[in-house]
Amino acid sequence: MNRRHALMSQFEGSKQFVLEFLSHRAKSEQMVILAKVYNCLASWWDNTGVMVEHDVPIDPLLNTAFAILRNPSTTPESTFDAASQWVLALLYQCKQLSNSNSELLRWLQENIYGLVSVVQECSNSVASALGSIQQQEQLELYKDRCTCLAHIFSSLARTLRPPLVDQPTSPGSGGLGDLRTMECILVVLEIPPPLGSRELASITFHALHSLADDAIRHRSMSAAVSVNQGPLESSVNNSNTSTGVARPIAALIPYFTRVVVALTSYCPSNTSDLESTDELRDFREDVHDLMQDILGLVGAEAIFVELYNYIQKLQMLAMSENAQASAYEVLRESEACLFMLTTVAKRLSPRDPEGHISNLISKLVLPGLTGPCPPALQEVGCMLYMELAHWAACHPQLRRQIVNQLIEIIEKSAGVESQSLRPGQKLAVGAALSALGSLCAVYRATPTSTPNGDVSTHSPCNSDSLRLALIDEHWQDLVNRVAYNLPRLAWVPIHDATHFFAGIGRGLICSVGTGGGGVEFDPRVSRQAFPMRVAQICSVSLECLSKVIINFHDK
Repeated sequence: MNRRHALMSQFEGSKQFVLEFLSHRAKSEQMVILAKVYNCLASWWDNTGVMVEHDVPIDPLLNTAFAILRNPSTTPESTFDAASQWVLALLYQCKQLSNSNSELLRWLQENIYGLVSVVQECSNSVASALGSIQQQEQLELYKDRCTCLAHIFSSLARTLRPPLVDQPTSPGSGGLGDLRTMECILVVLEIPPPLGSRELASITFHALHSLADDAIRHRSMSAAVSVNQGPLESSVNNSNTSTGVARPIAALIPYFTRVVVALTSYCPSNTSDLESTDELRDFREDVHDLMQDILGLVGAEAIFVELYNYIQKLQMLAMSENAQASAYEVLRESEACLFMLTTVAKRLSPRDPEGHISNLISKLVLPGLTGPCPPALQEVGCMLYMELAHWAACHPQLRRQIVNQLIEIIEKSAGVESQSLRPGQKLAVGAALSALGSLCAVYRATPTSTPNGDVSTHSPCNSDSLRLALIDEHWQDLVNRVAYNLPRLAWVPIHDATHFFAGIGRGLICSVGTGGGGVEFDPRVSRQAFPMRVAQICSVSLECLSKVIINFHDK
């Protein structure tokens, strides 16, 4: 400890000399010298613990640093990276100090906003070089520069997170909650390819996670406070809202909606390259995690409507370009949207009052997955079915078609050797099994529609008008066409097979109860069939287990 204090005392005593020396050297026009200057500055700010806001000379150190950042095409990589690292070190210190009156933070904020145009210029330069000999060289150059700028934008958003959540202000207001910070994040996400990439977009995820988490927490606290307020205070708050004083969190929602649309453009599975496929899968997992935070802020219904409208635009575009466009062709273009829908589907109302989900499934997904279809597209469709299990239970006509489609996907792969599988087929069949398990687990026995279209909720227990649950309606297919085929699908991921059997088990247990789906029903038929059903499933489970053990020993 004494040695540490001694070192810090030495640093404190010499820092002024160091800053004067580096300020003098920063006037050099040699890029090699400037790279060393900013690497040294970043090291002092990151490691010594003695640098404070007043130690930052705006002229020449900061002005020169941003002059470098504003000229990506003429600045060597080492110098550009060194300048960006020092700016990141300054932002980190501002975050640690949490000083809302920091002149340094306000100076950095305003000058970082000016770097948005630099990113746009980089994108335009790459686009203009397409087809030329210098295309790849230009792409690598600007990709590195935009990576540095993306880190700066993300760090600024994390530093300004409290004012952005507590008191967001309109773009251009100049306050710490200025929503131009969100524009900085979005300019990275909305860069068109080839400069825009998943790697570049991923840099913003930490900042977006943090902002969404804090915004949700802030809204929960505000709701708790409003509950504890008296009638007079509540009426004052309501009058403020009605006179145009918007709730702070509402200002962030349009930006996060744009984030969802931007992320969709990075999620299509349109390559057979296995390395790219693995990269896409990892990226989608990160997007799925981020979407759970965004859902809590924006709401599942709002995001679903946004994606649904986007799919409809793709449908109209496909039809305008090709009058004979099939559902499969539209589905292929909409595949990324379907993946994004899997992240919100579980939170949607299963009643689907506006019929958007039914329209999407009946007119696009079901016809699109019928017949020859790439496994990657099948997998996303099966994932969507799995997340919509509760919705499917409320819509038996479409559920029957979904179950038959899932069973066909599994049946067609039975007996195929692992070395003969198409790329992605293993995961598609596994997703179909998991989807069937989820559908089986949601046991509902509710009445069918009456001839005039109404739903009868007071049918007698022994009435034939009761709608059969999936377990009852499809039991023979589940056993004969799926379960008995599983020993011929030894390559199926074990967790998907387990999910299938677990779903059937849950459905069987629910089937012997005395009620479900909001009505009373007669469980005696299911109870009589229960022992035989359990015996059938157990026999298949043992056969599958034996097959797994044999394969394990063979390996």
